[in-house]
Amino acid sequence: MSTGRRNTHQAGWQRSTQFRTIARAAIKAWNAKRPNLPKCGATAKGTGEPCKQLAMENGRCAWHGGKSPRGKRYGLPQWPSKSSPNAVEKMSRKLRDRERQARERAKRLAAMTPKERQRYEEHRQTHKPGPPGPRAADRARRKQNKDTQNLFATAENQPAAESQFLAAAIDELKRKLERLQRPAAADPVTDQGDIFG
Repeated sequence: MSTGRRNTHQAGWQRSTQFRTIARAAIKAWNAKRPNLPKCGATAKGTGEPCKQLAMENGRCAWHGGKSPRGKRYGLPQWPSKSSPNAVEKMSRKLRDRERQARERAKRLAAMTPKERQRYEEHRQTHKPGPPGPRAADRARRKQNKDTQNLFATAENQPAAESQFLAAAIDELKRKLERLQRPAAADPVTDQGDIFG
């Protein structure tokens, strides 16, 4: 059977009533379960609302990082395999795409406000490419630094309460010292003679 004849036969089958009935049932089944499938956790830039696309394995859709590699390859470019057919063309296209993306990124950075640029740099620091081990260590270090800053901020916000507590403790210690320094005759209740006697 020639390719042309097979394509003609396939096109005829796709136009048939039976094929359309099967396709309609499949679409109905898919549309019935689609609302219950997990959605992408990203925020849409255009609307500011949550993305309504279906999520991939990592919780994001294909437009918000769902196709991004995980593990040791996180954030690194995916180059075509040498054994792949048309490897040279694929590599050329990949390099052209990366050059275009670099130009577009430079344009976006030039148009950013200082606040947006600061957020971008912070994001770059917190989302470095590479294996998960160093990223986890960086996350733990950032969390520890944030907790320490919060602790200092809390202490700075309550100086009056702390100074009052210290002042009360100092007064109590002064009273104890005065009682201990009083002559024994002046306080007969506490006069119990020599400590060694």
